[in-house]
Amino acid sequence: TATTEIYTLSLHDALPIWRLRYEAHQEFDRLYKTGLMTRNEAYRWLAYIVQAPMSHAHIGHLGEYYCKVVIQESRKLLSQRLGPGMALAKAAGGECYAAAH
Repeated sequence: TATTEIYTLSLHDALPIWRLRYEAHQEFDRLYKTGLMTRNEAYRWLAYIVQAPMSHAHIGHLGEYYCKVVIQESRKLLSQRLGPGMALAKAAGGECYAAAH
């Protein structure tokens, strides 16, 4: 029979994955906040990237490896699609927008 281990992480242990999830979410959100794709399309893209069904395609479900993949692939896609003349900048309140530089 299978057993389930239940444990709690201390704040110190949980902080690195929380930070990675936060960063992954920030990068992922830019996909639709910049208008590159709709929110629904972005979640379909996320499901594809993390090789999970749509019902499990949520940053909060991801471990360290897939958080890093989402960060890297989001940045790569944004850079490819927005072109070299576009840079992402943060606006007040954490909103992101594409600004020409």
